[in-house]
Amino acid sequence: MLGLMGRYDATVEALGEAAHLDRAAHDLDGELEAVTHLMEFTIERGTHLEALPWVETLLPRLEELSPSKALVRFFCS
Repeated sequence: MLGLMGRYDATVEALGEAAHLDRAAHDLDGELEAVTHLMEFTIERGTHLEALPWVETLLPRLEELSPSKALVRFFCS
């Protein structure tokens, strides 16, 4: 919603915070979903490198996941 309102920095901040909270809660699926949204949003804006630190943090832990809708969506993004 923030992105639709033109609040791009707030959108990136909110998605990053969601990923951080999911990581702290050991919710890998939730973190995956937040990072996927972050990747999609930054790609649309042409600022995809903003998502890189989140992706790099997440990648080593993906082997823990069983196949899921969130995992497929991440790899398709």
